[in-house]
Amino acid sequence: MKKIMSKYNIIKNRSKLSPDEISKNMNFDQFMSGYTAPGGRWLTKTTKWYLGATASTVVVLSAAYFAYQQTHKTQQTTSEAFVKPPVPELNIRRDSLNINTDRDTTLMLESGTSIDIPAHSFESEDGKPVSGPVRICYREFRDQIDFILSGIPMNYDSAGVHEQLESDGMFEILAYQDGKPVHIMENKNLTINMLCHNTGNEFNVYYLDTVRKTWLYDGPNTAINKHEIDKLNEQREQFVHKYELVDSRKLITPNRANPLRYNFMIDYDKDEFPELAVYDGVKFEIDEQEKTYDPKLASEVWEDVTIGRHNDARHYMVTFKKGKTLKSFAALPVFDEKDYDAAMKEYEKMRTYHQNRLKTISDSIAQREAAYVMQAEQDSKQNSKFSNFITNGAVYRSIVIGNLGIWNHDARRRFFDGQTVNEFAARFVSRKSGETVAVEKVYLIDWGMNAVYPIGTEQFNKFTFSQKVDVLVAVTNDHQITYIKKDKLKEMNFGAKEVIFRLEEPLDGDQDRTYIKNMLRI
Repeated sequence: MKKIMSKYNIIKNRSKLSPDEISKNMNFDQFMSGYTAPGGRWLTKTTKWYLGATASTVVVLSAAYFAYQQTHKTQQTTSEAFVKPPVPELNIRRDSLNINTDRDTTLMLESGTSIDIPAHSFESEDGKPVSGPVRICYREFRDQIDFILSGIPMNYDSAGVHEQLESDGMFEILAYQDGKPVHIMENKNLTINMLCHNTGNEFNVYYLDTVRKTWLYDGPNTAINKHEIDKLNEQREQFVHKYELVDSRKLITPNRANPLRYNFMIDYDKDEFPELAVYDGVKFEIDEQEKTYDPKLASEVWEDVTIGRHNDARHYMVTFKKGKTLKSFAALPVFDEKDYDAAMKEYEKMRTYHQNRLKTISDSIAQREAAYVMQAEQDSKQNSKFSNFITNGAVYRSIVIGNLGIWNHDARRRFFDGQTVNEFAARFVSRKSGETVAVEKVYLIDWGMNAVYPIGTEQFNKFTFSQKVDVLVAVTNDHQITYIKKDKLKEMNFGAKEVIFRLEEPLDGDQDRTYIKNMLRI
């Protein structure tokens, strides 16, 4: 079930850049907050939130900035040429979500991911601001089978070293208006908060450059201490109080001051009492039940005079303090005649606003109620899965992006690191018929690493293999998927000069990814 709600943005810190990226002709030293590179723009930040059964929260965040020499417009239009799903029918479909780009929007997805989209974030291919409806196309890649079926390369080459990217969550996000691609404006950013499996801190952020046909390193994870976390939360609460003001249930109905009762003005904290701060000229009138109140108290010099909310939600408790002396009285917020009419107008305006807002929310709930009922069973299963996921530990990883396309939370790994490796000529036959099978590409999977090791036909004469492999997945020339599992791999002799892989029957192409994963026991 997808939901849409308003959102508030919190600016997060930046991180230092490593020398590994500077070597790729990217001028990191000149980049500062708000810097715009000629010919293109790149602005990203990363954050992660830990979730667990204890309900404690830890935040880790990082950021990196660098000049991107190819324009983001070219990226979106050329990605299909570089990303080639081996079985088009099993390619991961994009979710299509329609938004109004004229207002701030947060999309909540079934996977637990949220997408924050500020108003007026997009521009057309010719650089003109986009207004009105925009279609967001989004999909996620969670595991080894997703990586294979998507056709997205998961290898990373640096200084001649060939490595695999172990992913803790990868996604693609695109946007369209009237069927034409749109792009993020220069001064705007989208925030993707992705619920991920691995709580480790070794995962960095990479962006798939489909023009250069390579992954571009973005930034490392950097820890932030609890003091800074509390400060960010405080800033968020201040922002909410300032602009959201008060709940409709807390609205104070203006009262005329009673000329026969004592009243006075108090310099109170407007952030603590926003329901009072919306009015000018608020006075506090001592309740008629307070028989012990002495008018002289208001003229005395006190160390402190404070107010607090009364249990009846109508009065306030006014407390006078001097040394050990404390005197408290119930008082009613009132207005002199000259301020009363203005206060009533402000009250009616707020009351109408909250009524309209409540009606909008109620209408939205009513419209969705039928859909909720229809998908009750599906939602129940999803919630159960989500709750189990949280109980067993999870992490939210957040990226603030300035480009649409494919992003990945990755750790660079050497697939065969520490393993005894065999090299041989590989041949592929059907286990059932013994006939040769024309294979286009092979993927090696180790269930302990959320990565795949691809082997193309040009490497079949020098095929690399080790006993750590749990499943061998092969894509045939006619776009079928076959495999060999661990139990059969254990029976093979990899010390020979030529090794024959006896492949199982191709998986049913009419089935979905869930079927494929179940067959491979993912």
